[in-house]
Amino acid sequence: MIVGDTADDDAPRNSRVVRNQKYVQASKRRRETNDNISNNVADEVQQVCSMVVHDNYVQSVTMTQERAPMVILYNDRQLSEIRTFCANKTAGSILSVDKTYNLGRL
Repeated sequence: MIVGDTADDDAPRNSRVVRNQKYVQASKRRRETNDNISNNVADEVQQVCSMVVHDNYVQSVTMTQERAPMVILYNDRQLSEIRTFCANKTAGSILSVDKTYNLGRL
């Protein structure tokens, strides 16, 4: 809380000061947590593409002119669990895919 943590003499005098202080605190928090917010969609796509190299969860990024970028996400444990629980011929299995998970503005 911005106003509650300050002395009466140092309290902000108008809403602009409060907004500026809130912005400064949010910026500081992002720097401390390394929470980089991309400037635009191209930055987000580039960030996801670079994750293919160093992140074992991002397996593939496919981009074409006709469609939005397609990102395939999974890890080895998930594949093992699908084989164990969803590929059982005797007990049957149910597998569903949810395409509504969003990583960002895409």
